Amino acid sequence: MGSFSVLGRIRVATVAAAIVGVAMVGCSSTPTAIEASFLKRANAACLVAVVSHQKHPFPFPSFDPLHPNAKDLPVVADYFIRYGEGSTVARELAQLGEPARGRAQWDALLALVQRSTTLTTEQISAARAKDVPKFVGLVNDTIRLQPQIEKAGRAAGFPPSSACGKVYG
Repeated sequence: MGSFSVLGRIRVATVAAAIVGVAMVGCSSTPTAIEASFLKRANAACLVAVVSHQKHPFPFPSFDPLHPNAKDLPVVADYFIRYGEGSTVARELAQLGEPARGRAQWDALLALVQRSTTLTTEQISAARAKDVPKFVGLVNDTIRLQPQIEKAGRAAGFPPSSACGKVYG
């Protein structure tokens, strides 16, 4: 769904914290897609995370989330807590309520976003504990979840270029 992910690209480049993580610039032509006015409101919530990430890019370019050094994990956790944990965006999206059209797609997307947020929270805990095997397992879980989020986002009407697409893509 997008080019970086506070709950996506950061995840692979920086721990797939799901941040492993729609400026809804447009919407899908699918008849069941969510209406444009709702997508716009959702993208406004995601845009805050996009801007924050742009101001605070992941500072560890050589970090390999699949082969991390235990001593680096607490610093990575600190970054995720400050800039990529994702619960704020997930909460704001949930607070939007239900769209008039595309409720099933929205609910499916929100469930996956919540799962992504949970994985990120668990990654932070594993990183704090310097638990490399658990951290790597959670990164792999996030990597497996990402295509589902991308597919659900497209079905809901969020293009990859949208703010939410960038957060969760």
